[in-house]
Amino acid sequence: MRAPSRNWHQAQTLGDRAARYLIAHGYTLPAIDTIVQIRGAVTSAGDFSHCLSQHGLALTEGTYLWELINIT
Repeated sequence: MRAPSRNWHQAQTLGDRAARYLIAHGYTLPAIDTIVQIRGAVTSAGDFSHCLSQHGLALTEGTYLWELINIT
């Protein structure tokens, strides 16, 4: 079994569901860092999705990722 990657450790800061999604879709460490930074700076799904769309992510994917991060 392989040791968890730095990508996995960083993605885990967004929660298990979001981390699995990001790793399964091949997000790079810089992309994950950007998502973590934006998540810490916004308070709504709309703002989160809009900020990520400025980095090339589809609005609907940003909204879905927000939901994964905020599942309690």
